[in-house]
Amino acid sequence: MVRVTPPTALVAVILISIVAVTCAGIWAATRTEQLSGRKDPGKVVVDEVAGQFIALFPLTLFTRWSTVAIIVSFILFRFFDIVKPYPANRLQELEGGAGVMFDDLVAGVYGAVIVSIILLFS
Repeated sequence: MVRVTPPTALVAVILISIVAVTCAGIWAATRTEQLSGRKDPGKVVVDEVAGQFIALFPLTLFTRWSTVAIIVSFILFRFFDIVKPYPANRLQELEGGAGVMFDDLVAGVYGAVIVSIILLFS
């Protein structure tokens, strides 16, 4: 694969989007936990959205990628979200929306790192 530096504006928009979804997700998850009286209620899925954004981010740094790269990114994110290797398993124990969001953000980072390595060497 050929590595190309994307326009700085594109990278900035994507990173701002990740931060915005994360901040909104922390607030929404905290509020949902308060209203439902449950820790990490299943109806909260914004954590998955933010984590997947992070896992897909490396694809913006490469000019050639495929649908397979998107699928691999998704599968890696889901794998790490389910397995929750350290420190994701510890972050899940945080109070409120931070505990809901941060484990998925770490899963997204793990997925992003592996997808980047795959794209660099394929």
